[in-house]
Parts: sequence; structure tokens; C-alpha cells
Amino acid sequence: MSFIDKILKNKQNNNKNKALHHGEIFELWAHLVSRYDVLKKTQILFSYAHDPDFKMIISEGLDILESQIDELEDIFKEYSIPLPDRPPADVTSSSSSNPLWSDQMIYREILNGMSQFLDTHVRTFKFLWNDELRPVIVRFLKKEVDLYDDLMKYGKLKGWLNMPPKPENSSN
Repeated sequence: MSFIDKILKNKQNNNKNKALHHGEIFELWAHLVSRYDVLKKTQILFSYAHDPDFKMIISEGLDILESQIDELEDIFKEYSIPLPDRPPADVTSSSSSNPLWSDQMIYREILNGMSQFLDTHVRTFKFLWNDELRPVIVRFLKKEVDLYDDLMKYGKLKGWLNMPPKPENSSN
């Protein structure tokens, strides 16, 4: 137990304060809407993917997105925040053949989206004063970092990253 936990334990009463300030509500709302958008976009990208291993990775990512969305929606209900409109359950394309969407391009699109969402998690964390909600966002952030790291390794394995050239005098 950290020193701050010891101090707080001695000073806090056990009543939970369910009030959120407007900034927290806005950030949670923006976070959930962004998650909906990412879910919809990832479902569409999944429909164009071809590589079976890559499709499995995307599918696992979709499961994580759904789980996080469900958790955020539960928080909204607990704090009596009206939910935004959820996207349709299935937004996949009717055609899975589109020459514009190679697996490599889909990979880069997903990796770029994950990179941007790392910032979203951090921004949401910074605006949450609620001691019960910050750990939720920290857990989401840690999961995103782990997934991003795994996806980088997969991209290197497949040769899908645009690696910058090595300097001419590099020993590697």
C-alpha cells in the first residue's frame, strides 16, 4: 500500500460520490463515441482482410473493443449519463474484394488508429478526477500499449512496416 493510500484510507469515508464534473462526462462521452467509430471502421477493414492470421488478430481486437465499449456503457448507466447512439451491430461491407485494401494497407491503418487512440486514453485519464474511473482508463491504456507493441512485432515479421533506411555508416 502506497503512502498516499494509507493517508487516504484514514481520511476517507466509505460513501461513494457518484457525481461527475462536466469535463469528466464530456471526456467519457468522447471516449465512448470514439470507441464506437473505431469499432465500425475496424469491422469494415476486417471485411477486406485476406491473411488468416491477420484476420484472427483483427478479430481479437474487435472482441477487446466490444468489451471496452460494454464496460464504458455500464459506467454511463451507473452514473446516469445518457448513452450516445451505438453503431449498427454489423457494418461489414457486402464485398470483400477491393484492390485498394491490401492487408498491408489495412495493417497500417489499424496501427495508425491505435497510435492515435493512445493519446485519447491519456487525454481522458488527465480529465478524470474520479478515483474509481481513472483505473479503468489506465487499464484500457495498458491494453492498448500491449496490443500496439504486439502489432508492431507482427508488422515487422510480415514486412508491412515502412522502415526508414539505415544510415550508410551503420554497423547493423
